[in-house]
Amino acid sequence: MSVRRSRSAAWTAAIVGLVVTVWLFYPGFATYDTAAQWYQVRHGTYDNHHPPLMALFWSLSEPLIPGPGGPFLVQAMFYWGALGLLAGALFSTAIAQVCMVLIAGFSPPLFGVLAHVWKDVALMAWLMFAGAVLVLERQRPDGHRGLLILATLAIVVAAALRHNGLAAVLPLTLWVAWRALGSPLARRLRTLLVGMGAFALVAVLAHLPERLPQVRQVQFWPTLALWDLAAVSIAEDRVLIPVELQKRPLTVTDLRTHFDPSVNVPLFAPDLIRVSLVEPYSRVELERLKNAWLAMPLAYPASYLAHRWRLVRALIGWPAAGIPPPQDVMPGHATLGDNPPIAVPRWAGRDAAIAALQALSGTPVLAAWPWLLASVPLALMLWRRRRSTLAPLGLIVLASAWCYELPLAIFAASAELRYLPWTLAGIAIAAGIAIADREVARPPSDP
Repeated sequence: MSVRRSRSAAWTAAIVGLVVTVWLFYPGFATYDTAAQWYQVRHGTYDNHHPPLMALFWSLSEPLIPGPGGPFLVQAMFYWGALGLLAGALFSTAIAQVCMVLIAGFSPPLFGVLAHVWKDVALMAWLMFAGAVLVLERQRPDGHRGLLILATLAIVVAAALRHNGLAAVLPLTLWVAWRALGSPLARRLRTLLVGMGAFALVAVLAHLPERLPQVRQVQFWPTLALWDLAAVSIAEDRVLIPVELQKRPLTVTDLRTHFDPSVNVPLFAPDLIRVSLVEPYSRVELERLKNAWLAMPLAYPASYLAHRWRLVRALIGWPAAGIPPPQDVMPGHATLGDNPPIAVPRWAGRDAAIAALQALSGTPVLAAWPWLLASVPLALMLWRRRRSTLAPLGLIVLASAWCYELPLAIFAASAELRYLPWTLAGIAIAAGIAIADREVARPPSDP
């Protein structure tokens, strides 16, 4: 079979996936966060609670396709396009390419989150595209600067879509630096220094949208700090939240009544705690909250670790006592302010697809932990093949997936599957690299 025919099969499968996605889910599900960003788009005012790049991109499609349909189409095209690129690059037979596109693309955790208009999904789609471009570049005997530049642009965009996006792009940036230098792996120090410099530049570029004059700066980390403090307060039976931030003198019973171990939102009842997103804290109040938050893990390590471990288990879908399954498929369209109603086509096929995904909620099929476990033997397989062309890149993609996942153990403020789509997609890409045809995984002739 010719390469052209094989790539045609991959693209045909990707187009089928895109059509099915749009057919079933257009204009995409819109939760409160989505509605908040749409409100910002419509009024031309932004804040950095959600990194503003997604809303700024959204403003480009809003005049043509009002509502979430525009960003939904973009993220779906990048998602399926990346899978088409990868399948065409990794496999030479039509059946193998079609299998990779459809198995990875319709896997329940990835397909389920793809239906939502979230910055998390947009980040996943851009990084999938970057990964596909890096595979193509690695297969060129002499590399390709244009592909490296394209991958770098995708990496910068991904880093700007979430506050923790930089964690995911660090390994990929180091890889790009090594490929751009064209130096042997033995020169690790030079590559590391240049790579860290490139990462610093990516970080600066990723934060530029937040510095635009129309973007309002807000204090968003205090909501996580207060939630952690409330959890440990309940465990230790003493209120650890600074008194300046209490709307009334709080008791442990008050906190226990409103506390949810899987999400921080219910804690911020109107008469309980001052929320920085609504009432900005003074410098002194921020300092006292920060000191209390940072001191807590050392003062009460058992309670703090139990709280975070409980959340991690819920986040990856591992059953945890007293905590519901992670929030995964959230169909519907939240309203906010003067956002107009969203026209949603209703038909039996759409309802059946949503019902099927919801039926998987709380099961291993829609959980992240089987993927995370599978990544361990996958890493060993790639390590054994590290002298081949693509296996080192597979390890880099896995490192990116885990770098994105691990900080959530400390910084996640709820158990939502949408925090993990790049982790799961990265594992899928690495798996494709691990089982790629031998002719595309031959030992490299370049350094």
